[in-house]
Parts: sequence; C-alpha cells; structure tokens
Amino acid sequence: MRIVFLATVIGLILPVITFAQQRVTSACLSDVPPGVLLNICQHEFGMAAIPTPRLYLRIYKNGRGEYEENKTWNTLIKKVFRPKAEDIREIERLGATEGVQKALERYPVYRQGDDSSSEITVDIYGETSRKRIIIRIEN
Repeated sequence: MRIVFLATVIGLILPVITFAQQRVTSACLSDVPPGVLLNICQHEFGMAAIPTPRLYLRIYKNGRGEYEENKTWNTLIKKVFRPKAEDIREIERLGATEGVQKALERYPVYRQGDDSSSEITVDIYGETSRKRIIIRIEN
C-alpha cells in the first residue's frame, strides 16, 4: 500500500517539478556578459519559491541596468533601467576600495535553519580584477 501511494505521489509531482524547472530562463544561468560592473544573483535551495535562480541586479559600465521579476509564478522577465552616471561612478569607486577587495570570498552561514537556503553571489568587476562575495542564508 505504501509503495502504491509513494508511486502515485511521485507520478503526480514529477511532471510539475519538471515543467517548472524548464520554464526558468534566468540571466544567472549563463555566463556574465562583457562590460558588467556589478552582478548580483540569488539561488535558492530546498523549500524555495519558484523560480530560482534570479538576477537581482546587473549594472553595466555603459550605464545600463537590469533585474528580473516574475511574469507568472514560474516565469521570469528581465527589466531594464538607466542608473544615474554618478551612481555608476560610486559603484566603481566602492568596488575598488580596500574593504571590498579584502572582503572574504565566502561568508559563514547567516541564520541557521533547516527547510531552505539561499545563496547570494555578488560579483564586482574592476578595471583589471574581479571580486566575488558569496553570502549563504538558511531558513
């Protein structure tokens, strides 16, 4: 009886999970394009809301900004905006500071939990360097 119940549940859930995973087309699933100054992505694991990963913010050196938001419960769309030139210069300045350059590459888990976790990746691209900072949160 248990085997039949388990097989039925798997048979009903597997197509839904497969369909949901096929619909995610986040910009975070591909390589970062050239000309990016700042890139922030979030990946969720465990009991996470669909879709994942998600592009929180991408700022290009030419003044273009992008982020993703839900179109439907399982589909992301990319939105474009134009940040101010002084904001872009400030991001460049902050990215080159000693504090950012000496920051840890991976921080210990913030807020222990057991149902789900989230990993936020911040990439800052300088003239000749790249700094990656990974922050993990568990719920």
